[in-house]
Amino acid sequence: YDIENHGSLWYRLQLAIAHALVFKKWREALGNEVKAIVTGAAACQHRLIRVFTAAKIIIMEGYGLTETSPVIAVNKYAADDRRVGTVGPVIQNVQVKFAEDGEILCKGRNIMMGYYKNPELTQEAFDKDGWFKTGDVAVVENGYYRILGRDSVDIIKSGGYKISALEIEEVLRKHPQLNDCAVVGIPDDEWGELVVASIVVSNNSLDLKQLNEWMRGMMPAYKTPRKYLIVEELPRNAMGKVTKNDVKELFKNI
Repeated sequence: YDIENHGSLWYRLQLAIAHALVFKKWREALGNEVKAIVTGAAACQHRLIRVFTAAKIIIMEGYGLTETSPVIAVNKYAADDRRVGTVGPVIQNVQVKFAEDGEILCKGRNIMMGYYKNPELTQEAFDKDGWFKTGDVAVVENGYYRILGRDSVDIIKSGGYKISALEIEEVLRKHPQLNDCAVVGIPDDEWGELVVASIVVSNNSLDLKQLNEWMRGMMPAYKTPRKYLIVEELPRNAMGKVTKNDVKELFKNI
């Protein structure tokens, strides 16, 4: 489903059938009253945004932190004001600019005054001009913000290119045989950073050469991982998130 392009007559016919047989039941299960869902905290997979929007349950992905009360940017309800893969435009009365490394800095009445009884941490959270440092890296495309990663941890500088680990993971997760993955950069004498991926597969028949060819068909060659490792389980922290440092440990001996 494409918000901007509604497809051919044949596609719209298929969509009408899907509404009658499937999507109608989804809406009924949600009480037939849900018009839209606002999502944040973590990136929402593009395919989920598209399928729910096709079902007339609009997904409005946004971005912000607790310290920003909490919205900085969000996609709007109208189709012309939404872009899949972005967190939308900045909301009214919030100022945003980028640091040299691409980190989002912001100002506004929504920004916290500081951390309670913790002046040291408060000082670290703001630059010398009073801009709040979000710790997130992004780019802006036609007024819509696209989050690339968290600090420089998720930005891999490889062969002179700046690559987002989140972007590669999003593509890898589209592969039908992959259950989960984690992409990291490991220091390499030739490349500066070597882009590698730990993968959990749904079965043992995955051919890594075929996977690499599939990835090259999905992304530019310089973004595709140069090493892969199949594991039974990815290491996670107490919050259930993949721990990048632990993933790096997996690659030490290959």
